[in-house]
Amino acid sequence: MTWNWNSFGIIGYVALAIAVATPVVLALGLLRRSSPRMLHLAVILAAVALACAEINSAFHVDRLEPDRAAEVAAQEAAAEARKQERLATLEEGRESQTAKIRFAEDAKGDALDRAGLEESDLKYLDKIEKEAAEEKTPEWKREKKARGAAGDEEGLEARLDAGDDAPAGVDAGAADPEAVRQPIVVSEAELATAHRVDRLSLGWARLLLLAGLVITGVDWLRRANDYEQAYLPLPLPSRLLDAVRPLPPIVVRPRPPRRPIAEELAWLLRRGDSFVHLAASPAAADDVVTKLAGFEHRRRPVQVLRVGSGGEECSDRFMFESLWYGRCSFVVDDPTRAERLVKAFCRFLEERQATRARAAQTAHVVWDLSAAAPVADAAAFLQMWRQLLQRVAGLGKRGGFSVFLCRDGE
Repeated sequence: MTWNWNSFGIIGYVALAIAVATPVVLALGLLRRSSPRMLHLAVILAAVALACAEINSAFHVDRLEPDRAAEVAAQEAAAEARKQERLATLEEGRESQTAKIRFAEDAKGDALDRAGLEESDLKYLDKIEKEAAEEKTPEWKREKKARGAAGDEEGLEARLDAGDDAPAGVDAGAADPEAVRQPIVVSEAELATAHRVDRLSLGWARLLLLAGLVITGVDWLRRANDYEQAYLPLPLPSRLLDAVRPLPPIVVRPRPPRRPIAEELAWLLRRGDSFVHLAASPAAADDVVTKLAGFEHRRRPVQVLRVGSGGEECSDRFMFESLWYGRCSFVVDDPTRAERLVKAFCRFLEERQATRARAAQTAHVVWDLSAAAPVADAAAFLQMWRQLLQRVAGLGKRGGFSVFLCRDGE
């Protein structure tokens, strides 16, 4: 394979280097599954490699032209030979009219004195000179000049139609794209090799970018239902996320948690899920409702209703149906009301199980009541809720409900 280092620009070599390094980064990202940063870096590198390859292809490889010096020399020699042959024929026909004197500096056709030729002979002689000059010009160059002449005529007609003169302060050479982008002359073999490498570079960069996006997307889906590793919440169907990695029926919030409780609920809303937050106190419920107020003013508003003291009076059936169809979310600040609500949810889930129905999007029962446990019988209070939530989780596993424990009570 013939290669000329001038066949590729600096940007092209940068694209090749990045395209070689990207699979290594992608492999490291697949091996180190604890963090998706390596996969994100691989996607960025693949995009940079593709951009560099496109720029190099458009601004360097497209400027390559084959070296036609030998072809031009052979064509000029053939044209000169035909010219001399025609001049010799003309001289033989006018031999009686030409002088027999030859000088050392005279060329072969100098015996034909233009001053002594007739007008018809002068025209024929000019025709020979013109045709010889045209024959010495390669075909590709004549086509290029014809395109340039056509463009100049169109530009001149446009300026004449507009009634404008030539633009002031603009250099004609600067306006000519051929004058700005001078061709890079290489051999035919080097030209073919450069175009082959250019196609491989573009194809490999596109393949890397596609593979990086697919692998990153699958990795994101794998992490979406994992509390510790999930990132970038997107409103995708719960069935799709559960198909890759099912959401556990009970998710225990670790200590220390990744986010404050208001941000945890905001995360669920960004996923497109709904929730009922069983708050420990009216102050905690007010804080959550205040911080989630911005979701009501989005392009697709999400409503969060406060149930209990100072809030709305909603029936248990209304709250369950709203969560089931993802219409709105709720914040409950009364432990007694919360207990009655969860028991009602168990009855409703049993009804849904009879028809094997499932919620359109996952609904979360966010339990944050351990701080509200009575001091005297705190252990009994927590044991009762543990059993109740386990029942909800067992029934909700098929119905699309999940329990999110903010405090485990231990």
